[in-house]
Amino acid sequence: MSAASVTASTVPVQGAGPGSNPRAALQHLLVRPVPMLVAKKLLEREHYLHSLPGDTKFAFGVFTGQRLMGTLTFGAGPSLGYHLVEGAGIEDCLTLTRLWLSDELPRNSESRVLSVAIRALHRHTSLKFLLAYSDPAMGHVGTIYQAAGWLYTGPLLFTISEMGELVIPGR
Repeated sequence: MSAASVTASTVPVQGAGPGSNPRAALQHLLVRPVPMLVAKKLLEREHYLHSLPGDTKFAFGVFTGQRLMGTLTFGAGPSLGYHLVEGAGIEDCLTLTRLWLSDELPRNSESRVLSVAIRALHRHTSLKFLLAYSDPAMGHVGTIYQAAGWLYTGPLLFTISEMGELVIPGR
């Protein structure tokens, strides 16, 4: 499984009518794989943690035209995260390890870009679910994950794709 197998994807254009109709700027975002070194340099400079975790498997760039305006990465995350879903193996799960987008991008860009990346991973990998963590100490409460359709369970947020019974340790 490599990032090269994931093709570029754009945010689909919604037609007129009831419901959400994203601004034109959102419709021109391009999400495509980027070399790990490109994502690493951007995250070290711009993300508040200034790092890229080891064992990152996928790096996506977020572009408007030719401008790189953000990146999101997926990797192993906590080694036992796959235990959250009964019957899952380590190969069934990845964690959203970093997400950074320029403040120049319009509102809702984070959840829209995240949704595009998840659809690309779903089409081109055999992953069963993804994990993501919010950082309440930084004022992050998981709003973008919930807007992208993730299930909120406190500081741990995740989405499940027909994987079976959810097992939450300690309950």
